[in-house]
Amino acid sequence: FTGNRELSKRWYLATNAYLRVNPKIFDNDEKKILYALGLMTEGSAQCWAEDFYIAAESATITSTVTGLAVVKVDYGKWEDFVTAFMQAFSPVDTKGAAMNKLSTWKMHPG
Repeated sequence: FTGNRELSKRWYLATNAYLRVNPKIFDNDEKKILYALGLMTEGSAQCWAEDFYIAAESATITSTVTGLAVVKVDYGKWEDFVTAFMQAFSPVDTKGAAMNKLSTWKMHPG
C-alpha cells in the first residue's frame, strides 16, 4: 500500500479478509497490526507505518513497584489501528470526489 486514498478501502478490505481466513497465524492484535504495517512499503503509507512502529516500540509506562518509566512495546488493538488507518488514508470527501469525477465525464454521440 502506498497511501493512495482512493485505494485505501479496497486495501483494508483485502487485508482484513486475509487476516480472517488465517486465524491460526493472526491470532492476536499485534500480529495483525505488524502484518498490515509490513504491507505499507511506499509513499505516505511507509512514513505513516514508520511513525506507528516508532510510537509502539517506544511506549512507556510507569512501574507501580519502582515508580520508574519502563519501555513497553504496545501496538494496541486492531480496531484502534483500523480507526487510525481510516483517519489517515480515507478519501477526504468521498461523495465530493465522486461528484467531481462525474462532472468531468462527457457524453459522446453514438
